[in-house]
Amino acid sequence: MCRQVARFNPKCTDVFHFCENNLYRRELEMKRRYPHVIRSVQDETRVLQVSVWVRPHLVLHAAARNGYSPAAVNTVPKITEP
Repeated sequence: MCRQVARFNPKCTDVFHFCENNLYRRELEMKRRYPHVIRSVQDETRVLQVSVWVRPHLVLHAAARNGYSPAAVNTVPKITEP
């Protein structure tokens, strides 16, 4: 979604993400091409600050696939500790 939004050449993008690994990868990709700010969605204070300070014209939300369990579709039994 970040790439698709960036095609419209926004003045700024503020990206919030839940997973730090994905957040880091997205930051590496985005900072080369677009002005942006990337933050953790778990930091509620920062999310509210951005809403007040930036006053975005548009907010897009991409929900995760709830109920998806890699273990459920993996044919190899998962290993658990006793």
